[in-house]
Amino acid sequence: MKIKEILELTETKLIAEIAKEHLTIGEKPARTALKRAGCYTIVGRIGWIFDEAENPTNLERSIYDFCKEDK
Repeated sequence: MKIKEILELTETKLIAEIAKEHLTIGEKPARTALKRAGCYTIVGRIGWIFDEAENPTNLERSIYDFCKEDK
């Protein structure tokens, strides 16, 4: 699933719900991947935001591109 699609879903659903229904990774890895892609959240505001200073092509990349196995 693309970062752009996930950001759109975060406007109506929690990351935990998105991870459970649409992803094969859990909530914490999904949050970490979004942060690595250049996204952030603001307390009290609904949804995640993409940092425009980051590489704009990250929006079209898969969230799995930003996941890495931390062992």
